[in-house]
Amino acid sequence: TLEQADGIDKIFLKHMPKKQGKYIVFCANYKHMQEMISMSKEWFSKIDPSPHIYSAYSNNPDTSKAFYDFNADNSNHLKLLYCIDMLNEGIHIDDISGVILLRPTVSPIIYKQQIGRALSANKTNNSIIFDIVLNIKNLYNIGDLNDEIELTTEYYRSLGEDNLIVNERFTVIDEVHECIELFDKLENVLTASWDLMYGYAKKYYEKHGHLEVPARYFSEDGYSLGHWIYNQRNIRKGHVKGTLSDIQIEKLNKIGMRWDLHTDYNWNVNFNAAKKYYKENGNLIVPSNFVSDDGVRLGSWIGRLRNLRKGQTKGTPPTPEQIKRLDDIGMVWDLNITRKWNNAYALAKEYFETNGNLSIASSYKTKEGFSLGQWVKYQRNAYKKGTLEDTCKQLLNQIGMVWEPLDSWHIKYNLIKKYYEENGNLYISQATVIDGIWLGKWIAEQKKLYESKSKLSEEQISLLELLPLEQVNDKNKAWYDAYLDAEEYFIKNNNLKISSTYKGASGIILSDWFTRQRRARKENKLTDNQIALLDKIGFIWQQESVWSEGYRHAEEYYQKFHNLNMKKSYKSPDGYALGIWIFNYRNAYNNKKSPVSISKSQIKLLEHIGMIWAPETIWDKRFADIQRYYESNNKLPGGSSKNDYEKKLYQWLNNQRKSYRMGYLKEYQLKKLSEIGILQTPSNSGITPNFNIGVQ
Repeated sequence: TLEQADGIDKIFLKHMPKKQGKYIVFCANYKHMQEMISMSKEWFSKIDPSPHIYSAYSNNPDTSKAFYDFNADNSNHLKLLYCIDMLNEGIHIDDISGVILLRPTVSPIIYKQQIGRALSANKTNNSIIFDIVLNIKNLYNIGDLNDEIELTTEYYRSLGEDNLIVNERFTVIDEVHECIELFDKLENVLTASWDLMYGYAKKYYEKHGHLEVPARYFSEDGYSLGHWIYNQRNIRKGHVKGTLSDIQIEKLNKIGMRWDLHTDYNWNVNFNAAKKYYKENGNLIVPSNFVSDDGVRLGSWIGRLRNLRKGQTKGTPPTPEQIKRLDDIGMVWDLNITRKWNNAYALAKEYFETNGNLSIASSYKTKEGFSLGQWVKYQRNAYKKGTLEDTCKQLLNQIGMVWEPLDSWHIKYNLIKKYYEENGNLYISQATVIDGIWLGKWIAEQKKLYESKSKLSEEQISLLELLPLEQVNDKNKAWYDAYLDAEEYFIKNNNLKISSTYKGASGIILSDWFTRQRRARKENKLTDNQIALLDKIGFIWQQESVWSEGYRHAEEYYQKFHNLNMKKSYKSPDGYALGIWIFNYRNAYNNKKSPVSISKSQIKLLEHIGMIWAPETIWDKRFADIQRYYESNNKLPGGSSKNDYEKKLYQWLNNQRKSYRMGYLKEYQLKKLSEIGILQTPSNSGITPNFNIGVQ
């Protein structure tokens, strides 16, 4: 149903607070997740035409990398992490802008775990929960959920852990009730005069510049303008009863009326997309899951047309005029190619566009796990037997198919040559596997054969001499492994601001390796080539001091959030432990135990970017509000007040009553409350609350 629903893209566009934010999308199962990912371009294209898509599920070996990449993604693109259950609990992500619930559930536990990903986000964010499948309607009264959160926040305050409380209130956007209101207004809509509805149509045109009114569009007064426009088209087509005068038709023409029905309009949109595809690809063999750049699901449309013409599916078959228009752009109606072949061909085409050939080892598998090497081999065998469709031959020829393939040695040689051209060296681990081939092990064996001048043809020897075989198994390999990790990080992040624990593919802690390179250069132990390579990726030879590095991160945080109020556990996007750094310098200022000392100039610099040496708790701020109100009015706010601010203060007092009953209030809090008459403190007993003073 979600796939066919209209308006979901508008909901996201309207309510997403951060267009470049990070959102977790919860799905039901793997198939459902793939379907939802395929809808991403349609749903989010108005926000970002190229959102960054990640997927995570428990039995996927690439999940850890996907999770790390999502967490580290600081690009200006929308970031979406599709997952199945595994992020319900136990994994923490900072800076989550919201969660999108696409999995129906009858479990309140799962529901709270999922929405908890938004509620436990970095407290500087206002996160949003998109409950697309309306689980909250089945599981909760909204007031009950609010009470649960309120009780939990008071519990954490009683422990002095106010920093764990993200928000004190949140908003639930509930638009389901509108359908009931619309039924109440239906009679007025049905009996509205033509001139009245034309007035609304004209007003819409003046605002939007067209009359492409959504079918479910209502005017501000509740009139169904979308349905009325639809009826005018059907009346003129003769599909429904009614009359339109020439004057009425002319009036609608003047404000941009399109008279063809929505089905005709959609057909033309799809046809134009097909025409564009044919121009770019030279055929209409469209993969079934293909979606055009502007969101047209062309693959499914083409497939449906074929089935409609064959009578294999219900619906109106294409007209003779439509068939002719499609024939003119190369439509193949009796394509005897299965969907599986079509999808495999798309993967082969992708390989060709990346590598420039289809010389694939039979053991090669794509990153999705498809055995593309075996598939290509099967196509060659079918070609030799004469059983391969002519259309298939034509398509494979377009992507460089060689029907008499290279032998295994030349395939491996081409791969190692490509590796050398891309990396500039052959410092390759014997454990390196490329396209399903143990390429590092293979080139090591070729080096031995070359040195012994045995079992190699003259052609093979001459080809190997074009490669720097001396680098294979060289003692400098470990250095280049670490360098490749650093280069990969630099290409991805455009800097080398790396956490102290970061490891690349080689398993080497790069921050330690960086320190060794600085020392090696001072001792003249680096080659000119190694220095040049490090300079190429922006390596900083003079290491920052603890103070300078921390202050730089603190300044970046302040420029983004305009404060330095963060958790002790907070880390910057590059992994720097900024929360601990702030904690240490705050302790140094307050003469508490700290591994660092602080100077007057450092104090001045930190205060310049908003450092608060003894930050107030949320409880202290609310008490200050109550105290100011009490001093100004000589009473406490009452529950009958219509003023939102007074209502908020009154609610806070009620929360203190609950906290007192549960034994959550601290002694200093009780003392402060008694100072403004909220509590009575008899000398012969403990502190007793009297929350009724001043309450109406």
